[in-house]
Amino acid sequence: MNDLQKIEILFQDGLNYYRKGEYFEAHESWEELWSDFYLKDRRFVQGLIQLSVSFVHLENNNLKGAKSLLDKCKEKFLE
Repeated sequence: MNDLQKIEILFQDGLNYYRKGEYFEAHESWEELWSDFYLKDRRFVQGLIQLSVSFVHLENNNLKGAKSLLDKCKEKFLE
C-alpha cells in the first residue's frame, strides 16, 4: 500500500467512525494521519482531531474541556 492509499484509508476511517458517533476512534484514525504524514492541510486534520475529542469530553460531562477544544478547532476551520 502506498502513502496516498494509507492517507485515504485513515481519513475515511476517521470519517466513518465520526459519523457513527465513535468519536474516540475517529480521533485515533485522524491522529495517525496527522502524526505520520505531513499534509498540506495539516491544520484542518488537527481541527478534526480536536472536534472529535471535544465530543469525547461531552460524553464524559467535561463541558470545560469540550468548549476549550471547540474554540481551538474553530480557529483551524476558519483559516
